[in-house]
Amino acid sequence: MLLSTASLLLGLFVSISRSAAPVVVEFVDLEESEAKIYKYREEGDGYACRNRKGWSGKNDIALAKLLKTRKGDCGRFDGANLDQTDLKGAALQGAELNSTNMSEVNLKGAQLRSAEVNYAILLDANMAESNAEHANFVAARLDRANLKRAKLKGANFVVSSIVGANLV
Repeated sequence: MLLSTASLLLGLFVSISRSAAPVVVEFVDLEESEAKIYKYREEGDGYACRNRKGWSGKNDIALAKLLKTRKGDCGRFDGANLDQTDLKGAALQGAELNSTNMSEVNLKGAQLRSAEVNYAILLDANMAESNAEHANFVAARLDRANLKRAKLKGANFVVSSIVGANLV
């Protein structure tokens, strides 16, 4: 245990597994793993997904984790099937949701600021009271979507379909 304590003080995490096989010691640099976490941050007059070192990028977040925690800021979910899922109030700022199927998804109150939702299918989606400012919905299908009281300032809907959508 002395090894673990000393390693933690040095910014290293030690994982020791004991079984019938020989002891395996694994060193993981905590600073390096933290540098891989990207957070949605204000930057001048806009926003970006950046890590502690200032690098821009996206997080690889398991879909199951998103569905359980509703935390997906700066996450990559391109091509995911989110049909009829409940993501009410989800944090998806700066997330990549390109080519996703989100028909009948509940995104009420979700934070989609600066999200990339291009070529996505959001038929009958509930996006009421969501914040999708500066999000891109290029060539997305939002037919019959509920966008009541949604914040859409600076959002891009170029060649998107919003037939029958509630925009009031």
